[in-house]
Amino acid sequence: MILEKGWPGMIIRAVALLAAMFVLFPPAIAGAASVDALAPATIRGACDVAFLATSTLHDVPGSARCLPFAAVLARDAAGKQFIPSVEVNVPVAAMDTRNRTRDGKMREMFRSERFPRIHAAAQDVDVDRLREETGKDREGKASIDLLLRIRDIERKVRATASNLKESGEQVTFDLEFPVSLGEFALKAPSVLGIIRVGDKVAVKAAFTLTVSRSPWYASNRKGRRHPMTAWIHRIDTLLPDFSFAQEEAMVKMQEWARDDRERRMVRAVYRHSGIERRHSVLRNYDGEGEGAFFRRDADGTLQGPGTAARNDIFSTESRAMSVALARKVIGNCPWATPAGVTHVVTVSCTGFYNPGPDYHIVREPGMSDATQRYHLGFMGCYAAFPALRMAAQFCAADRSAVVLVMCLELCSLHLQLNGSEDNLLANSLFADGAGAAIVSAREPEPGAPAYRLDGFRSALVPSGEQDMTWRIGDRGFDIALSSYVPKLIGANILELVGPALAAGGLSLSDIDTWAVHPGGKSIVDQVQRTLGLSAGQVGVSREVLRRCGNMSSATILFVLEEILTRPSGKGRERVCAVAFGPGLTVEMATLEAIFAPDPAGVAFAGAIPLPPG
Repeated sequence: MILEKGWPGMIIRAVALLAAMFVLFPPAIAGAASVDALAPATIRGACDVAFLATSTLHDVPGSARCLPFAAVLARDAAGKQFIPSVEVNVPVAAMDTRNRTRDGKMREMFRSERFPRIHAAAQDVDVDRLREETGKDREGKASIDLLLRIRDIERKVRATASNLKESGEQVTFDLEFPVSLGEFALKAPSVLGIIRVGDKVAVKAAFTLTVSRSPWYASNRKGRRHPMTAWIHRIDTLLPDFSFAQEEAMVKMQEWARDDRERRMVRAVYRHSGIERRHSVLRNYDGEGEGAFFRRDADGTLQGPGTAARNDIFSTESRAMSVALARKVIGNCPWATPAGVTHVVTVSCTGFYNPGPDYHIVREPGMSDATQRYHLGFMGCYAAFPALRMAAQFCAADRSAVVLVMCLELCSLHLQLNGSEDNLLANSLFADGAGAAIVSAREPEPGAPAYRLDGFRSALVPSGEQDMTWRIGDRGFDIALSSYVPKLIGANILELVGPALAAGGLSLSDIDTWAVHPGGKSIVDQVQRTLGLSAGQVGVSREVLRRCGNMSSATILFVLEEILTRPSGKGRERVCAVAFGPGLTVEMATLEAIFAPDPAGVAFAGAIPLPPG
């Protein structure tokens, strides 16, 4: 019975968190007139919750603690303080009713294996109003509207904040909130049909919040030039000639499925993938005909080639693609020449050989034999970010450096038919492709589109260490890709992104476009929902996923290329790029996009129609 109370309590706690953030800006920040008072502030908080359920026999108390959370305090055009978005997570496992049996039943009721956390979110929170109302007198209270999610049900709720106290950078306050079990489909249990738990659960949460400005902000205010600026002058991409429709792949996978259950899973995953077409260096997957990737053994079972055979295909195909793309990106950058490239950085997690693509990129297009070569291997979908960071560091150390960065991934080589849910999901997502960029410290040519690289940030979500892994197996590389990955990203993205932006003097509201690595439709959904983004802000990520699938590290370059070449309606935009990979690793970059002049009525070739907003 206590379970039911426990969960609502967690929800309330999340709500309180949100409220705390709103009120947590001390007078020094809320009222100061100095320039630095307008700097974005980072909010970090924790919360302890007590909840109480009543029954026909006795009251049932419980407690819980939310995960640490973070948010950013911003100002609108009128100078009013607000929080663009904030999300709080409470693990079901953290709920304690002082009775082991009750705790176990509570987790069963909340289906904690599938829904391990309770989420609370708020958007565009008016901080000034909340501070004013709670500070009117000792009885001052303020209401906060939240969106709560318990299991797979979302409801709007209203919480009341009170007892606000400020001391330096620390803020404490209480949040009270009633939860109806029935509204979240949490059926109140009974014992022998006599002892019944009431529908309403009372929750009181105590919050402790700390607000601080980034010390980096003073020398990096908006509009001030970064002392070490690197630019992406050109991005080009390349896809294998052969492609297949997602519907065709679904039909083929259903033919190969082992039973009806697997066929139903294939249909559900492929139909909701957000993908229409993918490209591959493999032209013949069937178990028939010359060159077939899968062949039938004596008992008719389809078997894929061993790892060495797959890697042989990688060495052949990657050499041709990498050289062709190097020539393309250098040829399309007006001032770049093969002889002028000083550094080459290659990235791949789908194959190895040596001399590898980095060698052939230097030798065949005619670069100097003295060109410095670096390879980042086996990192995964986020690896374009370390490569671009490395390029920017080369340019900071040597302003004459010209760096060619290339990400090339042939994910289809590791297609496996072992029936596991992880592989079924991976088979529906991954595809082949390559992207390359020219990075230099030189100023862009007048009217030429470019990205200024403003900053990078790395983070880990250790709780996802086993949810996404990549290992070398006997029949290709083995992937672990839990369906829980999007939820992990959704639960942690704000806590990671908010402080990262604040460190550069930015807040969520400063970002015009988000280049989200489209590892899957659900990942883009979670980022959009958690950060409160519009459909248009992530539209390019969804379009690249639809047209090409997930090409691991190369994918983010496809997204950045599309953003830079589409009509924008303005000369510059702030872009935040973010990608995820094994670990769970999160890599992020902030960029300023400078667009080429858009002649009236003339659309760019390949421009993507985006949703409004």
